[in-house]
Amino acid sequence: MATVTFYTALHAVDMISADKGQQFSGHSERNAWVQSNLPPQVWTHYSVLYQLSRLVRYDCTGFEKSGHPPTRPSAKDVKREAVGVHLNAVENWVLECLATGKKLPPGAPSRVPPALVP
Repeated sequence: MATVTFYTALHAVDMISADKGQQFSGHSERNAWVQSNLPPQVWTHYSVLYQLSRLVRYDCTGFEKSGHPPTRPSAKDVKREAVGVHLNAVENWVLECLATGKKLPPGAPSRVPPALVP
């Protein structure tokens, strides 16, 4: 669920970047663009989803030195926080941009609706 949530946010961000003629060769390039071209609140939500996706995909095997399984977010936590807070914030901002026809000038952050402030 966490990975699907992140990739949903990624595709939402790609809709905005494509509108500016921007394409990415990978996550590092996209992350840098989001961080420098979109409002800080959007980056905050997007980066949480990116980190959560990496955690559940790549850090899910093995045991910590204590012999206990590493702590993982529950599906309930992912649904409540990742989907209910972070993904909704990214999607709402993108939808506002699309609905208003707002174009982002290069390097200039846009106004973020108050509901998107974490």
